[in-house]
Formats: sequence, C-alpha cells, structure tokens
Amino acid sequence: MATTPALPLLCLLAALLGGEGHEAPAAVGDDLEQCVRTFRRAAARRSNAESQGEAQSAMDALVALGDPAACEVLGLEFAQCAQLIGDVESEQRRVRARLAQSQRVVDGLSLRAERDESLAEVLKGQARATEGLTRRLGELEEKGEVLRPWKRAVAGGAGRLLTQLSDSRKRSALKEIWKQAEKEEDWNTRIAAVAFLGEVGREDTTKRLQAVLADLAFDCVRLERGLPRKEAEVRKMEARLQKESDQSGGGLSAASAAQYEKIKREAAGDRRLITAMGLVCDECVLSAGLSLSRMQPEAQAKALAALLKAQRKAPTGARLRTLQILSAVECEPAQTALLGCLEGEDEPLATATILRELAPFGPEALPTATVIEHLAHESWMVQRAAIEALVILGQREGVGAMITALAGASGRLRTDLRGGLVALTGLDYQTNSTLWETWWESDGEQFDVPETGRALGAALPAKDSVGMTFFGISTESQRVLFLLDLSGSMNYSMIARDNPTDSPGGPPDLPRGKEQSRLQAAKVDLVRALGGLREGALFNLVLYASDVWTWQDELVEMEGAQRVEVQEYVDDLRASGGTNIYGALRTALEIAGVKGGEEWDSPRIDTLFLLTDGRPSVGLTTQPDEILAYVRDKNRSGGIVIHTIGLSGAQDAYLLSELAAQNGGTYSAR
Repeated sequence: MATTPALPLLCLLAALLGGEGHEAPAAVGDDLEQCVRTFRRAAARRSNAESQGEAQSAMDALVALGDPAACEVLGLEFAQCAQLIGDVESEQRRVRARLAQSQRVVDGLSLRAERDESLAEVLKGQARATEGLTRRLGELEEKGEVLRPWKRAVAGGAGRLLTQLSDSRKRSALKEIWKQAEKEEDWNTRIAAVAFLGEVGREDTTKRLQAVLADLAFDCVRLERGLPRKEAEVRKMEARLQKESDQSGGGLSAASAAQYEKIKREAAGDRRLITAMGLVCDECVLSAGLSLSRMQPEAQAKALAALLKAQRKAPTGARLRTLQILSAVECEPAQTALLGCLEGEDEPLATATILRELAPFGPEALPTATVIEHLAHESWMVQRAAIEALVILGQREGVGAMITALAGASGRLRTDLRGGLVALTGLDYQTNSTLWETWWESDGEQFDVPETGRALGAALPAKDSVGMTFFGISTESQRVLFLLDLSGSMNYSMIARDNPTDSPGGPPDLPRGKEQSRLQAAKVDLVRALGGLREGALFNLVLYASDVWTWQDELVEMEGAQRVEVQEYVDDLRASGGTNIYGALRTALEIAGVKGGEEWDSPRIDTLFLLTDGRPSVGLTTQPDEILAYVRDKNRSGGIVIHTIGLSGAQDAYLLSELAAQNGGTYSAR
C-alpha cells in the first residue's frame, strides 16, 4: 500500500483546546509558543542520534508546562515518527532481499569472468550496485535504531502530559482520537491513531479496539464478496492481452495496455482497500495487547473476560485476531485465558492459531504434552502448527513424540516432521523412521536440545530423499500444484552475462551454444518433479504470463496415461507475455478450494510450487505487499505450504522470499 505522511492526525487532540461542553481555554502563552518552536526544530532532526538529547530536553520542557495544547504537537510528532519507522522497516526488508540476490549475481559473474574477460565491466557495475545496497542497508538500520526509541519517548511524553489533565479534558481528547481510529479515511493516519491509543489509552481501549477490528473485518468480507464479479472482467482482458502478445511475438499495444489499466482500476482499488483495512486490524491487535498489559489486575481481568466473550461472538474475520490480542504481549493471565480457549476448541484454524501464538511464551504457557496431543489431529494445519510449536518450545519430549508420529505419517506430514526433527536435533535421517528410532533408543536419554538455531522451514537436502524434488526443494506431498511462469523473459538464458538483471535498456542474454533457456531449465526440472509423484497423487499445472490458465480444468490423479500426457504438454509449452503472479496465486488457491474465513477450508492441495524469473508486471495488483497480504489472508484458512523458485537476476527476491516465509515454504534462488 502506498504510504504518505500522516499529517491529518491530531487534529487528534484538538478537543483539548476546547471540546464540546467545555469552556474554551485561554490563549496560548509565550512560554508555550517558544517551547513548541524549540521542540519542532529539535524533532525535525529526529533521525540524527546526536540530536536526541536536545529533542528530549525540548519535549520535557513542553510536557512540564502541563498545557493541553502541547498534546496536539506531541501527537503529530508520534504519527510522523511512526510513519517514518514503517517506511524504514519496509525498505529494509526490500533492500536486504535485493542485496542477497545481487550478491548471488556477482558470485555467478565472477566465476564466468575468469573465463570471459568481456564480462569484467558488467561485473564491476554489478559489484558497485551490491556495494550501494550494502551502504543503503546500513543507513536504514542506523536510522531505525534512532527512530524507535524516539517514538517510545514521544509516547511517554504524551502519556505524562495526559496524566496532568483533568478527567473532562482527558475524555474529550480521547474522544477525538477515537474518531481518527474509527472513521479517518486516510489509512496511515488511522493506523497512527490506533497506535497512539495503545500507548496512552484508558481502561476501555482494548475492548474498543477489538470492536474497531471487528467492524473492519466485516467490511473486508463485504468487499471480498464483490470482487469476483469485478475480477471476471479483468480476467477477460488479461486473456486478450495474452492473445495479442502471442500474435505479435511478445509485443503489446499502448491502447491495449491503457484499456487494461482502466478495466482493472475499480477491482484493484478494492484490493488495496482490503489490504489497508488488514493493516489497521493488525495495528489494533498490537495496540489492544499493549493496552491490556498496562492495566491493573482488576481492570485486566474485566478486559480479558470481555475479549473472551467477544471472540466467541465475533463475526467472520475478527475471531482469530481477537485471539491474537491475548498473545500480543507477555501477560500471564492472557496466556492462561488463551490456553483455556485451546482446551475447548474444535475448529482447526483457531486451534492452529492458538498453538502458534502461545508457543513463543514457552512451556509454562503452552505445556509440551498439550502440543504433542495435537500431532495426531485430523487437520494437517493443526499438525503443522504442533510441529512448529514443538520446535519453538525446544523440549526433549517433542523429539521423541515426532519420531513416534513419523512412523505412521504419510505425504506432506512426513516432510514437516522431518523438518521439525532436523531443527531440534541438527541430525537428518531423512524420513526413515527406523533410523530415527534407532538413534533415539541409543542416544535419546543423553540428548539435549540446542538452545539456539532452531527453525522449521529451512531448505533440507534433497539427495536420496523419498518423494519429489523441484529445483532442490524436496517434499513427500502427493497433493501438489505447480505454478509456472511463461512470460517472454523465460526465453532468456539461465546464464547471466551482459544484462544480468534483464534491464529493458539492454539486449537480453539469449542462450548461446548448449546453454538452456530459463523455460527449458524449468521444463526439465518440472518433468523430473512430476516423475516423483506416485500413482494416485493429486496435482495440476497453473501456467501464467499476461493471462492465467491450467493444464486441466480440475485436479488430476496421477496414473500412467496422465503421466505421459502431462509430460508431452510440458514439452510443448512456449513463453510470451507479461508476469501475472497475483492471478496465478489466485487461480491456484481457487483450484485448491481455499475460500478464506474463520474455519479451515480442508483444501484438496497441501503444497504449491511457484516458479518465476521476474517481477509482477500484469494482474489485478503488481505490488508485492498487496500480493503478500492477499495470499496471507486467503491461505490463513488453508494452511497450504508455498515454495518459491526464482530464476535470473531480475527476480523479485523480496516477494519470493517473503511469500515462502509467510506460508511455511522454502525459497530457492537460481
């Protein structure tokens, strides 16, 4: 979502200067005017660590006056600082991913430059770009380290000032803040208002923020229901774009592009609105949890009771976030309440959410024995969440339980259990339950789980593994969708030379001699992966360029005739057009049976492989964060693991790495 400074915020506490039913205050005095000018000058240098002391002193002087007019100044500074931090952290993630990809390109060019001196200048240019990204990342990290404590300091100053005000003026001020949190049309302003309430709100803040997110979640559902009709028109135009690209050898007229943008504008606007609402809901969870943590025991108990009642009655889209409020901060009564919800829960999606939310607080909040019981749950979503929780808890009992579960497991669960065991032990006996049992019988009594370095989801070696492997990512899943990029750039070489990032300003690196194109490499590995699917496995292919289509209309069971037919189909694939990643993911989730909502969808597919060589250029949205938000929201009810493969230096490393990380998968960059 595009970001803009949250300047309209606060207004926010203007009621402190004379709200409805209050007598207007006296004119601002010279002391206040001088303090405000001094504070604003100092705060303008907020990104400079050396200026922090001066800014803190100016704020202390402003707060000491005890004048309600100062609240507007502090509120605006909080909003601007929150926006800056959000922008910095967002760019950090992007730069970090681009840097990793740029370094991979440099490493590849360095090897080829040893044999081809003509690549020397290209290598130097790419190395300079990598150095620039390294410097930029350092600058962003330094800026974030300065801004975060300053934001906390401003919130603290505003809180101190509010304590000096009369109850009537405080109520009036909070009334105006709530207007911003509930009604403001500028979404960045709204997020800042919600965050500010979390810092300075009263005892009813948690309950009211839950109501805000419930209303927003309801609006999201309403918008989602209207999107299919609007998206249908967009899909028709995408099919036209693909046909034009095929007929013109990859070209696309300006008129067609303009018409496409016009048709998708309304639907794309709804998608952006849904994303924005989701971000506000996320902030409501954090701020409600923060407010909950600051309450006195009696007030906290009342708030917890209200939250538990609200989550039972919450409308679609709000229940899970209400549960997340209970784990948004380290608060023992909240954790106890959340564990109580787990004991009576029978919905897989809610069960998995509670396991994931409680695990970081340790075995005191989530007993290991309770998690082990869920390894045998009927839902693979709960099974995966239990494995993740056991890895986080890091208890010896979890190792033995997963080894026992492995003996009777099948499909993707075997891969998940292997990943959990590798994460907890540092060993890898693949999915051979006999070898794991033998090791556990001989060394289990003396084994201690490492304190650090545990993580489920890291890529595991594919060598000698049972099941199938696609570009080095192995799985024993037998319910798989493959999403294959057929955009025009897939005709380029797998070997980066003169144009390693597919810059439009230079000629593409086309295959030379015996070099493979990206499409050829993808075909070879896809046919190999299909060969790893057993008879009866459920699968399909989703192909995408400017348009999106599938090999078969429905999911297919693998058998002899289908195995031959799909391989012949793959051999005949050709590349032309743009890169519709959003459309491909949308189609894949539809085929799998993922609807989104508060209950587990029990999809027929449990694993996706997305392969691409570029960045999104076509589709309802081409913005990585909007694509991520869409998949995150939809797949929350599906629990499908999404693996991503990026070919070339032009891939969107940020989108692919985040897509895999947020959906339990592995990212492989080539």
